[in-house]
Amino acid sequence: MRFDLLTLELVVAVCEEQGISRAVGSVYSWSRVSAAFAGLLIGFFQRQGGTVGVALFIGGAMVLMIITIGGFGPRTLNLQLEEISH
Repeated sequence: MRFDLLTLELVVAVCEEQGISRAVGSVYSWSRVSAAFAGLLIGFFQRQGGTVGVALFIGGAMVLMIITIGGFGPRTLNLQLEEISH
């Protein structure tokens, strides 16, 4: 519990510094909800497919995130770090 509060405090501090503090609460809440559902889904896949089922579920989730970030993320090809951050 203490780790979660420290993490939230750090996120709020960083976001307030950048002027984007309004969305911090909802993002943090969704991360907690998704963590709860991820545990339930892993239990389901463990029961239905064993270790292989869990591995396939986690691998599929990673592939989905790679596609999402690649498709909707910022374009960074041949850009310097300073150009990306501004």
